[in-house]
Amino acid sequence: MNIGELTQRCSLAPVSLNRRQVRNLLLLFAVRQLVQAMVFGFALFTFFLVLGLIVVTPETAKQWIGSTPAVSVVLPGVPLALLGNATLLAAFGGMYFAITSMTDANHRQDFFAPTIDEVERTLAVHAVYLAVRANQHADHARAGTY
Repeated sequence: MNIGELTQRCSLAPVSLNRRQVRNLLLLFAVRQLVQAMVFGFALFTFFLVLGLIVVTPETAKQWIGSTPAVSVVLPGVPLALLGNATLLAAFGGMYFAITSMTDANHRQDFFAPTIDEVERTLAVHAVYLAVRANQHADHARAGTY
């Protein structure tokens, strides 16, 4: 159910949001986008790391560099150069994903539209809540029980 279907059933006045609510919505969109980009970037990092370990053998790396490559302390057996390259490529890929998911219509439909739909539903429920609350206050005021 979208906001159009909700507003056709009843007439609700548009509810304006205060600054804190607008800031929260913007923060929600930004964090959601960053989390998606980070998950995508981590998947790319893992892909490039595994690909590098499979394709570039220690002998090949030694032949290219001219000496034994420095190995990571955190991930034993993984060359530092491979970690750096995988991180760089994953960072660019994640950034590219974040930008295209906001600017390209097809990507926006796939990755950003569900977030907008959820926020629309939440704002519609918020508007209904405020309308019900205003009606309850009006009923109590008329009955003198407020």
